[in-house]
Amino acid sequence: MDESNLLPCSEKLSFDTQKQAATAATVAQHQHGTKLKVYKCKHCNLWHLASNYEDN
Repeated sequence: MDESNLLPCSEKLSFDTQKQAATAATVAQHQHGTKLKVYKCKHCNLWHLASNYEDN
């Protein structure tokens, strides 16, 4: 595949539903102590996890 056709999010883990992503975030927090934010991607319309966000 031509790299110029890749979406900016192509290297990220992707989830079909918000619930799947939230479950993965919960597992990561319990197993690794990593707090992750779930968000819907504007590029692929799938769900991803982000580690850099402010806690409000």
